[in-house]
Amino acid sequence: MLRNWKRWVTLGIAIICFASFTYADTSFSLTIGTGDFYASVGNYDYFPYSYSDYPSGYAAPRISFYDVMSDYGFWVDVAPFGRVWRPYASSNWRPYVQGHWVYTSYGPTWVGYEPWAWAGYHYGNWIWTQRYGWVWIPGYDWHPGHVVWSHGYDAIGWMPAPPVGYDYSRGYLSYQGQYNQFAYDDPDFDDYGDDYGYGQGQYYYGGPYYDPRYRDLYYNPGYRNIVINLWVFIGNDHFGYNNYSDYYLDRDFTRNVFERRLVRISSRPIQRPVMERLVKQKIAEMPVRVREIDTDKKRVKMIVPEGEDKDIRENANRVQKEVIAPGFVQQRKNFKGLQARNAQLVNKMFQQENKRPQLRNISGDEVVKEAKQVETQKEEKRGRLVREKADRVIQIEKEGKIHEARDRDRNRDKNRKPDAQVEERNKDRDRDRGQDQDQKVERKQETIDTREADRNQERDRDQQFEKRSSDKEKERGNSDKQQKNIEQRNVEQKNIEQKKRDFDSQIEDERGRSTTKQKDVEQRKQQDEGQDQDRVKQRNVDRDRQQKDVEQKKQQQDEAQDQDRVKQRNLDRDRQRNDEDQKINDRQTEERDKGRVVDKKEDTKNASDSDKKKETTNKKNQKNKDKKHNQNNNSDDDNER
Repeated sequence: MLRNWKRWVTLGIAIICFASFTYADTSFSLTIGTGDFYASVGNYDYFPYSYSDYPSGYAAPRISFYDVMSDYGFWVDVAPFGRVWRPYASSNWRPYVQGHWVYTSYGPTWVGYEPWAWAGYHYGNWIWTQRYGWVWIPGYDWHPGHVVWSHGYDAIGWMPAPPVGYDYSRGYLSYQGQYNQFAYDDPDFDDYGDDYGYGQGQYYYGGPYYDPRYRDLYYNPGYRNIVINLWVFIGNDHFGYNNYSDYYLDRDFTRNVFERRLVRISSRPIQRPVMERLVKQKIAEMPVRVREIDTDKKRVKMIVPEGEDKDIRENANRVQKEVIAPGFVQQRKNFKGLQARNAQLVNKMFQQENKRPQLRNISGDEVVKEAKQVETQKEEKRGRLVREKADRVIQIEKEGKIHEARDRDRNRDKNRKPDAQVEERNKDRDRDRGQDQDQKVERKQETIDTREADRNQERDRDQQFEKRSSDKEKERGNSDKQQKNIEQRNVEQKNIEQKKRDFDSQIEDERGRSTTKQKDVEQRKQQDEGQDQDRVKQRNVDRDRQQKDVEQKKQQQDEAQDQDRVKQRNLDRDRQRNDEDQKINDRQTEERDKGRVVDKKEDTKNASDSDKKKETTNKKNQKNKDKKHNQNNNSDDDNER
């Protein structure tokens, strides 16, 4: 036991350090909204939606993507792209999952529920790295969602596209130049569902496996090891849902469709008719609002699908608790909450400007625990969906409903000599396909011609109407109408100015409140400083009083010692004098006893006189010595004091 004392001491120190570390972790808490009350994470939550209600002509504040995204994550260096951004999020987070796709005039447009989604999903690119996972490369050109599309068995998928020229064919992100994974575009992608018998229960292997230029880029061990981290699939029946996080098909499905070659890939945006055929449902085109904002580098476009703020209100708190909060707890960072710069606009967007704030202070461990419980339930649900899809694929394979691609089958077997029936059937099939293709082209051309004719007719009608209107205005003078138009413009201008003034007054009120809060903080700080100074003064007074008491006690002790020394000297001197007197008396007694003669007495008298003189002289000398000695002692005592 004594031999291993060092080991026991080391173990005890480790236990103490672990206990202190655990206490430090549990001591952190996070303030979040409860119920349907939303508390801001940073200063730019849902920026386009909160600022979309600005009066016309009123510009949103100038922003810097570096400052904006710093509220929600951290910046790291990744070569050769420089500084890239990693969000504060749960460990299993991945982009383009917390939200859903809508179709706009710009193509498939992603609507994300993270507070920074308006920037992260519509500017720049996402890349996957071995060290940091998914990180964001900033950009300044708006896009609806920079992804590559694919579809497999009864599912549609997407993957964030890296910068031009890069791909993951080596098992990691690297520059490949012109011929890379994202230069591939499946020629049968758009026709899947018509020519390939999708509706008749027949399925065909496809994708880049049949193209020798791209087969090795997709079907190699390095890429197949990371493909599960890159692609996200969702079943056709769940594509219309407003949050894919509960229904997306996770890694097992991705691995299965790639191993079985049941994927077709397109690097181009999917057109609405093609997407409707793929997901087997109608897709409406959403209207958008187009605004522009100033950044630290240039003026950029900002596009917001109309009506999506409702979905954001329904899902924002959920995403905040399950995805954002665990990342902030890990970094020990708190939300901005009611102190956020755009808190007033966020309250207006979430329709809670007249509600009392409902906030809850929750420990970091509880945040992580609740998020893990929810994620476990989601994984079980997604696992059931993946198993159902996998079982269905195995079943249709056993039924012989998955075939090699038709064109590849014909090229592979062209050296064989088919019988007359097979050859006739192939000719009929090719002829039917050619006729169908010609009919498609004709229908497309007819549609284009019809649309063009409709546009021309509408343009002619507009021109005729404008011409008739202008003629009538010229004939009648139309002064009253012009006056009304002028008055209406003036009223609109006044309304705009009034809105601007109201908004400016709101901003001023907010600034006034912030100034008042700042003054209160400064006043409290001054009061605290004054109290600190008073405490310091009182502490100095107490220290001086204690020092004086100590000095006074020491002085009293020194005086008492001086008095004791003086008394002792006086006693010693008196004792010495008594001894000398006794000696003289003894001598006189002896002389009387011996009976000395009178002459001798005279001599004795003379001798005694001389002795007395000597004694007197000695006494005087002794007194002088004692006096000098006392003076020296007093000077020493003064020096000691």
